[in-house]
Amino acid sequence: VVNITSVKVTGDTTSSLNLGATRMLTAVAVDGSTEIPSIPVTWNQNGDIVSLNESGNMVTLTGAAVGQASLVASVGGISSAEISFSVAPLSLQIV
Repeated sequence: VVNITSVKVTGDTTSSLNLGATRMLTAVAVDGSTEIPSIPVTWNQNGDIVSLNESGNMVTLTGAAVGQASLVASVGGISSAEISFSVAPLSLQIV
């Protein structure tokens, strides 16, 4: 019997994402201290500034609009800590 106690997210969860840039995150269900990668994870975002491309327990985020959003990974009724991030505008340097 598996008792999911948490959902762990790995990848760059702290720096801002540039408009049009991508970033990959991975989530895994955890039973106590044991990671169980075979259990499917659901990704949910609050805000529409990124597009999500899910593949198994991995998600690729693409910055689609400038602003703020948050993301969580869930298994059943257990969710990861909320990941807050921003999408920054592109800056051009003319030389």
